Amino acid sequence: MKSIQYIVMVVLFLALSACTSMVSKNISDDGIPEEVVFPDKADAWNEEGIFPNVGSLHSIGPGVGKQTIYQLIGVPHFSERIGAREWDYIFNFRNNEDQSVTQCQYKIIFDVDRLAQSFYWLPRDCGKDFFQSDTPDNY
Repeated sequence: MKSIQYIVMVVLFLALSACTSMVSKNISDDGIPEEVVFPDKADAWNEEGIFPNVGSLHSIGPGVGKQTIYQLIGVPHFSERIGAREWDYIFNFRNNEDQSVTQCQYKIIFDVDRLAQSFYWLPRDCGKDFFQSDTPDNY
């Protein structure tokens, strides 16, 4: 009986740690990372990315909750769950002049209250028209 309880506890611990995993380093309670780390695009369940609604992206900024973000741009494109402190996306943007497509990674980092606080783009110039955090500047 004790071994079954032990196994259940281990499984629950592993499940909870997966739900709250972080890629970025030392995220404060306020949702500010010491170091921003983007996941490898090959690890996404949707490596193609999506063409987001640009108006929806303009609606995202500090203090927006996870449910609103979920409604605006959908589920994260990596293995993050609702309890995770950061969500990552792969977005595609079409250039109106030559119809080329630029692929960008987008990261949202949440505070302990599950409100979005920090926003990062890779490459950085992908976020020039949207809200983007200033710190840390070393990503």
